[in-house]
Amino acid sequence: MRTGGKTSFSSDASFETRCDAMLLGRLGRELAHVYHDTLHAPLPAALRALIDQLEAALDTGEGSRPQVASAHNRPLR
Repeated sequence: MRTGGKTSFSSDASFETRCDAMLLGRLGRELAHVYHDTLHAPLPAALRALIDQLEAALDTGEGSRPQVASAHNRPLR
């Protein structure tokens, strides 16, 4: 068995199997890189503005809604 740092393959594995494994490993690393960049990228300006508008509408809407008395908030008689 050969150990070369990152990956070890059995010496009796076929050449195609080893190539497939290396290609799958590289594809996985590339996908992880793309997803990492996507998750850490800032939102587009239009989407950020829409989110801000929705949050503002929700904040003002919560302040104007009447409070509904629940069993925990009712005064004792």
